[in-house]
Amino acid sequence: MADIERVPSGIPGLDDLIEGGFWPKSTVVILGSSGTGKSTFAIQFLMEGIEQGEQALYVTLEEPPEQIMREADLMGFDMRKYYEKSLFFIHLKGRNFKK
Repeated sequence: MADIERVPSGIPGLDDLIEGGFWPKSTVVILGSSGTGKSTFAIQFLMEGIEQGEQALYVTLEEPPEQIMREADLMGFDMRKYYEKSLFFIHLKGRNFKK
């Protein structure tokens, strides 16, 4: 069987569990309860992609961009420099989707 190209997650140990990374050009949806590490995962994955020259999109229904960048700073990532150049956020408030 030929090796299949994968996109590394940037998360130590995870790539080994998912056969080297995610499928290229795929969509990754992260679901979980509050406090389970969704934002941490998303920031690490997003920063790995950006640092490899990929474009990234962070969609959140609750957190404003400033809060996400503060969290990234605490993790040692300088997300602001990418935000100002090529990283775009969509910040949608959940109440906008209610009937």
